[in-house]
Amino acid sequence: MLNYKKGAVLAIVVISTFLFGSIVTAVPTNGGENPLDELWERLLGIEEEVETISEEVDDLQTDLDLLERIHELEIRIEILENCGATEGVLPAPHADSGWISIEKGDSITFAHGLDSLEYIVDLQSRYDLEEGDPITPPILYPHFHNWEHGGDWTYSTIYETSDKIGVWYEAYGNTVVVMRAADDPYSDQVRIRIWKTN
Repeated sequence: MLNYKKGAVLAIVVISTFLFGSIVTAVPTNGGENPLDELWERLLGIEEEVETISEEVDDLQTDLDLLERIHELEIRIEILENCGATEGVLPAPHADSGWISIEKGDSITFAHGLDSLEYIVDLQSRYDLEEGDPITPPILYPHFHNWEHGGDWTYSTIYETSDKIGVWYEAYGNTVVVMRAADDPYSDQVRIRIWKTN
């Protein structure tokens, strides 16, 4: 019923507009022109201006996005240069834990002794794959990976099981603490490498 009323009102508006336009067209003004023609031309002009402004706004947004991206890259380049990188290649790390075994649900503390928080950390993982083990995910020992770094919580609707997986770290002035989730199958060993940025 509501749609019928809307349609009726719309039809009345369209018919009234047509009749009004016909009457005005039939009664010429001083210049013999229909005043609605001028109004229509102005409306078209405004529409074109709006489209132009919209395009200019889109261009400005693109430029701002590019500037922001360039700024982020400049910051990253500065950090890498502070780490001693030349031509995009990092030097030997200021601290390297080597490969350390870590049990499920456990944590390890790597004492780097740099006495600073101005550094970047590269955390690598690998898991012990023995002959005959299924390869899931397809990561072969001794290749390293960052699978599920940061930690995750998975839920299987088929088996109705919930698993906490992944590894993550906390950085301190002289140590880095790495934690492994209780159900994580992918990170039997971890390696921490550190580059100072100051």
